[in-house]
Amino acid sequence: PYEEIHGSEVLKIWEKYWKYVPLLGTQLFSSLLIDRFTQVVNYLPIIAFVMDRKLKSIFLRVFKPEHIAAVFRQEGGTPTRSGIDILQHYRLNHRKYRLAGPFSLQGSDWLEMREKVEQDFNDIASRFFGKVDAICDDLITRIYKIRNRQNEVLPASFHEDMIRWAMECFCNLTFNKHLGFLESPGYNSTSEPSRIISSLMTAHKYMSRCETGFQVWRFFLTPFARKLFEACDVLDG
Repeated sequence: PYEEIHGSEVLKIWEKYWKYVPLLGTQLFSSLLIDRFTQVVNYLPIIAFVMDRKLKSIFLRVFKPEHIAAVFRQEGGTPTRSGIDILQHYRLNHRKYRLAGPFSLQGSDWLEMREKVEQDFNDIASRFFGKVDAICDDLITRIYKIRNRQNEVLPASFHEDMIRWAMECFCNLTFNKHLGFLESPGYNSTSEPSRIISSLMTAHKYMSRCETGFQVWRFFLTPFARKLFEACDVLDG
């Protein structure tokens, strides 16, 4: 029985709170937040975090590899994945789209879409090897340009360069289009590549903040949600 699965007293308090104010969403960011509060390291092999019994919202946290393997076997071929609530809210309520997008699909719908995308990608993947190789050369050129006398790059600025490299690869593979994220004009703050990178980094920052902790944005537009939506509008535009 779930009642006999061990866990910290703090989790039991959260369980009682959850029954009345379920604001922490479906993402496992909430579990990371709880870990930060509890600072508990040595759990028994299985612990339970009961959100809402009526809605069957129960988290089981397992730590042994054999238990993890058993969970995967029991979930079968169409497991239910936790969604990103704020992005679903953005697309359905802010943008008024009919569907929330592929990231919200579950079960057989997700597998069907994945199989279609994988098949198309496998058919054309070999055509892009040369393009991706050229993009990697652009990144190497960028590293040579920004490294210091100790032959190092600054982590803060290089993080953006890695995002630019990833986005250039993504756009080439997905849209068959070269946008110049790693080219000198692309680093101009008013250029389209820079606007995309800035919006992407902003969206990532505020999506994490909206998904972590209390989801007050479900009731009204919070400053974090507004900044996220503004960044997503640029990416969606």
